[in-house]
Amino acid sequence: MLVLFFFLAILESCGYMARVAFIMDRIFRKFGLSGKSFIPMLIGSGCGVPGVMASRTIENDRDRKMTIMTTTFIPCGAKLPIIALIAGALFDGAWWVAPSSYFVGVAAIIVSGIILKKTKMFAGDPAPFVMELPPYHLPTLKATLTHMFERGIMYLKKAGTFILAASILVWFITTYPMDVEYSKDYDALHDQVAQTYEMKDAETLAHFGIATDEQKDQVNEIVDNMKSTVADATTQAEDAGEGAPEIEVEDDSEAPELFNDIKDENKDLFPAAWAMYKNSANLDAENDKLDKEQASEKLEQSYAASFGKAINPVLEPLGFDWKMGLSLVAGLAAKEVVVSTLGTIYAVGGDTDHPQALTDYLQNDPHFTPLIALTLMLFILIYPPCIAALAVIKRETGSWKWMLFMFFYENAFAWIACFIFYNIGRALGF
Repeated sequence: MLVLFFFLAILESCGYMARVAFIMDRIFRKFGLSGKSFIPMLIGSGCGVPGVMASRTIENDRDRKMTIMTTTFIPCGAKLPIIALIAGALFDGAWWVAPSSYFVGVAAIIVSGIILKKTKMFAGDPAPFVMELPPYHLPTLKATLTHMFERGIMYLKKAGTFILAASILVWFITTYPMDVEYSKDYDALHDQVAQTYEMKDAETLAHFGIATDEQKDQVNEIVDNMKSTVADATTQAEDAGEGAPEIEVEDDSEAPELFNDIKDENKDLFPAAWAMYKNSANLDAENDKLDKEQASEKLEQSYAASFGKAINPVLEPLGFDWKMGLSLVAGLAAKEVVVSTLGTIYAVGGDTDHPQALTDYLQNDPHFTPLIALTLMLFILIYPPCIAALAVIKRETGSWKWMLFMFFYENAFAWIACFIFYNIGRALGF
């Protein structure tokens, strides 16, 4: 965010912004906007709060309110993590996802400008463009850094208040109530799995002739060494940006090359150790499956699920489930909370020592298809900005009515656009 604010400050300080506004005036007029609207929109690509505040430079009341109504359609920095999440989870980090989001923002501004221009509130042409064009000059480092840190501090204040509070609230409603009635006795099922694998371990050791305590200790030590080798290889792969090594642990699977050194050092006991390693891995997998099933059942009975299901009828025509609906509501506090909300919901049953990436959870969710992911991204790009930006809109317009009108207008606009997009996608077989 600081890098983004730094370069925006350079554009403002060097005299370029005024010239861009002059060039864009002829284009923007066709959609009911003034060329001066371009400056708040460009600043809004960093954060919507200073973007809305930048509309003060527009003298005409009609043009200023029109700009405020459309500025937040441009993806702000807070929406970039959402775009990156969807691009990484469903489209393997495809290059076109992020640029397309900005084209969506521009399209939303154009369509919205045309719609608003036909209403009584915004009827008529924008005021004539009158703006002083300052001479080009090199921006001073002091002024640039001042602009950057002022906006950065404003953003950090938002992160430390709205985002933190919303994240705590989301955690609370996904965790409580605690006294949940489960459909199964999960403790008994865990004990049953443990007893099954204790018997399987005993049979495995007997099969390989491992009888003495010393031999058993040696085998367990080799298994621990194998687990450490896998953990080290996983860490190295993550550091290199590669996928973790996959170890096949079916009954007839062979030991991978990763264990060749261990195998050479323990030729006699390695076959027994490899069989015990597979038992241990399968035991962990069974327990993990039960934990996720229990966590899912608990989440289904949480306050978050109840709230998400209550608003689900409104969002169901767009292909969204209650988890997505809850993340959208949380995103009204701050758009960054959409990602943290999904992370909280999906990772409830995760392993806290080796947490799974949120992208993995989304990829394994059969409901989170590429079409629904794009529809969700479209909705997030269009629907109302965060509470902080709405508060600034109320202050800049001096009216609760304008803020509420914008809130309901952008929600309706987002719903209609996503409904059309989703159903066209389904009709085309996606």
